[in-house]
Amino acid sequence: MKAILLLFHTHKLASGEEDSKLIGVYATPADATAAQQRASAKPGFKEHTNGFTIDAYEIGKGHWAKGFQTISAD
Repeated sequence: MKAILLLFHTHKLASGEEDSKLIGVYATPADATAAQQRASAKPGFKEHTNGFTIDAYEIGKGHWAKGFQTISAD
């Protein structure tokens, strides 16, 4: 199985909503960890260092099997 690693950062906004960012896509855990360390020193990220996650995704495999529903605040 060949996989890639996605580095995300997520934090809650004042409104209670979540703000998620895809920081990058990496081939090795060391590359993803190094990118996390670099991002952790930047404005915004350094105030929310616990929001990072590194997730592995198998290449050539679907990762969203269900549909979706949009929920609006209105």
